[in-house]
Amino acid sequence: MNSGDEKFRYEVHSRENDNTNSSILWSYRRAAKIKRRLDTQIQSRADALLSKTVAVNIASDGNSPIAPEMPETMMSQDRKKRLNYQFLRAQVRSSPISGMASSWWDNIFSKIPQQYLISKSLLSHKEMICQEIENIFLSSLQKSMAQYVLLKPDIKLVEGEDPREADI
Repeated sequence: MNSGDEKFRYEVHSRENDNTNSSILWSYRRAAKIKRRLDTQIQSRADALLSKTVAVNIASDGNSPIAPEMPETMMSQDRKKRLNYQFLRAQVRSSPISGMASSWWDNIFSKIPQQYLISKSLLSHKEMICQEIENIFLSSLQKSMAQYVLLKPDIKLVEGEDPREADI
């Protein structure tokens, strides 16, 4: 081999390395630039959140959380009263109620002629009537308790609300 061939091979080899090195260098510089840009964005967002947190802590004095900022029109006073009334009414109606006293049943059965009470064919009807009387008694007692305990607010009905249900 003469020296000219070695020089040529060396030049070709060095150009290949040069292209590879410049490609690697270009990729490294690009990645470093992107990393700096991301670091800057993250730092600016962190600073903004820190200043917001400091402002919230100063405003709340650390004693109580700050109430969320909601528009006044989000829930009207009438709606608040109605929802509160409906909740209280449901609580009163779901309270436990004792059944009818046995003396009341005796009084009811004393008003029915004995021939109907003894008849076996009418026994199933008697049980249905007793169940119906018990249901009517419990529902009327719940309604009267709600009327006695709660004062109905003077508000208009919501669309779709049953007026009979609202009157209690």
